[in-house]
Amino acid sequence: MPAVNSIIVQADYNSIRNKVIAVLGNGSGNSGYGQQARIVSTAVAEGTKVTINEWANLRFDIINAYKHINGSNPVTAVVSEGNTIRYTSSFTPDTGSLDVPQKQYDDWADNITTNRFTVAAGESATTAVTTSSKTTAWVSQCECVIQLYWSNANDARYWFNSGGKIRISANRTGGAGTAQNTSWTTLLSAAGTQNFGGAVPNTGTTPNDGTNWYRTTSTFQTFYTATASSPYGSNNYRLQARCVDVASNSGGTAASGEIRVLFTDGYTDSGAFAPPALNPAPGDDIDGTLSVSVSTLFATGIMVPSSSAFTVVQPTIAIGAVTGS
Repeated sequence: MPAVNSIIVQADYNSIRNKVIAVLGNGSGNSGYGQQARIVSTAVAEGTKVTINEWANLRFDIINAYKHINGSNPVTAVVSEGNTIRYTSSFTPDTGSLDVPQKQYDDWADNITTNRFTVAAGESATTAVTTSSKTTAWVSQCECVIQLYWSNANDARYWFNSGGKIRISANRTGGAGTAQNTSWTTLLSAAGTQNFGGAVPNTGTTPNDGTNWYRTTSTFQTFYTATASSPYGSNNYRLQARCVDVASNSGGTAASGEIRVLFTDGYTDSGAFAPPALNPAPGDDIDGTLSVSVSTLFATGIMVPSSSAFTVVQPTIAIGAVTGS
């Protein structure tokens, strides 16, 4: 391969590449998309020059990671044979004439690292919505458990790290025209669809409070709460998460988890005009149809230069019955 006259030593090139590969490749913990087989760049041995092809292949890896996150290609230098690669202290939107990829590629690598959990709309897809419902009246609490699992922890990591999210919503329809029913309808409508992912709703791997996949423990912890308006302020809707197969998932070692959907009704109707023996009092129970729905958002896309697909293993999702009384 022809070598470019370069003052960029292999350490600089390898440093940039390592940042990109930690995200695009297998990585570890909460970094790594699992696209190792589709990486085209290679490390350069100490003391050797970086060839045109090696810069070109690193450029392809940068494009693939950046496009996954942003939905478009970055402006990238294209190294030309015979030119000298120069250092620069500022970002330069070089398209080939200046041959200064070092700063530009390094900045893109940092951008990719920082925003690695983001997936662009054009680089993702969604699964169909699955719903579980309860049609009998209830008074105090209902719940529904959503199970998610992969065959191994790495497949789970790659799915979440590349922007995968579990999407949960709930609603109440029909039934009597009571204020209690209306309050629950309004509460669940306002809650809308909530996402749970590798950096959603919170980022990082600590504390172990259940507020993203990497913060889960084997005990259910609440990552979302919505509370009804007065006089129904004791009614709430909660989403809780846990990993199932390890005590703590801070290292990304879990392959399965659960999300529990809780509907807690702490409001008690005074029943001033009801016979004392009537329980619940008129207007205190919740009837109609109470439903929980789940779907997923996951990474897709086509990579360059091979035109191969960006591929992650989908979780098996099972939604349980909505139970309670």
